[in-house]
Amino acid sequence: MEVAKNFVNTVKRYQSYGVTIKHFMAIAGIAVSRYYGMKKRISEVPKPSRRGCKSGANKIRKHERIKIIGYAKKHPEYNHREMTYRMIDENVAFVSKTTTYRILKEAGMIGLRRKNKKKYGWKHRYNNHATSVNERWQTDITYIEYRERTVYQLSFIDVYSRYIVGSYLLTDMTSKTVKEKFEELWNSHKGELQQKPIIQSDNGSCYIGSEFKGLIKLLDLDHEQIHPGAPTENVIIERWHRTLKEILEEKDEPKSFEELKKLIKEVCKYYNEERYHSGIGYVTPLQMYNGEAQNVLEERAKKLALARKKRMTLNTTAI
Repeated sequence: MEVAKNFVNTVKRYQSYGVTIKHFMAIAGIAVSRYYGMKKRISEVPKPSRRGCKSGANKIRKHERIKIIGYAKKHPEYNHREMTYRMIDENVAFVSKTTTYRILKEAGMIGLRRKNKKKYGWKHRYNNHATSVNERWQTDITYIEYRERTVYQLSFIDVYSRYIVGSYLLTDMTSKTVKEKFEELWNSHKGELQQKPIIQSDNGSCYIGSEFKGLIKLLDLDHEQIHPGAPTENVIIERWHRTLKEILEEKDEPKSFEELKKLIKEVCKYYNEERYHSGIGYVTPLQMYNGEAQNVLEERAKKLALARKKRMTLNTTAI
């Protein structure tokens, strides 16, 4: 750097004698662009070295680490992402997802936690996107084996918010039954809808039957059907049904059909009001459906900023 400074100063001196930069560089055998590069480097203000700064200003405090590890032990069902946002919302600890992961890894807890099962279809965006609440509802029926018989779970889900708008346990899956349940659902929601949702389904007999089709026409709704044999085109509702079955598998088998109905209703309530959904920013579907999600996200940002400021004050004071 010192050699470059001397060279630049020499060029400046010769400029004062009337020698142009181009002529001087030609004599010196140096490209003009190289000269300007040297001039720029020596004129730049050097950035302050991190070594000169007080280290660990935003270092996680010991009591925060203890709280995070304690929360993880108490809630092994949450991955580090969901756990991070739940701790913020519950005023337990205020850290980033990467910090949570690092602390759990250092504590040897990442490998002990439940691994996520393989996901499917999340990259498939065909008709799985909506820009507002009640823009598009997906519907599907899944089979549930109960006491050596098959019963049917009919669901309707709002694609934008992931909110289950309708859930019905059925003993048959005829077009007439599905039509009656959808009519019941529509009558309970029509007064609060700001727009008519597009109804999206597969090509099952209950959806292409005259009864269901007739009601769709009567209500003046658009009905879109996915391609045959392509369940990932209906992946939002497929994923809900998978979650439902996973939770049911962990429960004791209900003693009656009515108890099974009650259990599924409780699972729906948990899914809508308590479960943090990764696809909508780790808020609940109800918060997204009611328009409360943005307030939750903003409150989290405020808590994190305040925690960083407090942590920095404590750490710098301790140095």
